[in-house]
Amino acid sequence: MKNIALTLALILLPITAHASAVAPTQCPSVAAIQSTKFWIEKERGDEDFYAIQENKNYDSTEPTSEWTFYLRRIKAASLEQAYHNANLALDTLNFKNGPSRGPFRGSYLCNYEVGFGYSAYAMTGYPWDM
Repeated sequence: MKNIALTLALILLPITAHASAVAPTQCPSVAAIQSTKFWIEKERGDEDFYAIQENKNYDSTEPTSEWTFYLRRIKAASLEQAYHNANLALDTLNFKNGPSRGPFRGSYLCNYEVGFGYSAYAMTGYPWDM
C-alpha cells in the first residue's frame, strides 16, 4: 500500500505543480528587450538565422517570469550580416499581444511585431525542459 501511495504521489506531483504555477501578468517591455544583448544562430535545416536572448527577467518583478526572446527567419548571407539585420529589426519592435498559453506545457507566450518580416516572440520555459 505504501508503494502505491508513493507511486501516485510521484505521478501527481508534476501535474499539481503545473496546475499551481502562477501565470505571468505582463510581457517583457519593448525597451527591455531592445536593451539586452543577444546572439545569432543558424536555423536547423534552413538558410535563415535567428537571434535569441535566453533566460531573462527583463523588467518583470514576477518571480515566475523568466523569458527567452526569439527573433526568427532572419535572411542574411553571413553571421555578421544576420547580427546587423537583427539589430535593425529590433529598432522596429512593437508589442502585439500576450501573455497567453504557450505551445508547451507550462509555457507562456508574448508576441511582437518587427519590420523585415521576421517572427518575434518571448516565451517562458524551454521546449526541452517541458
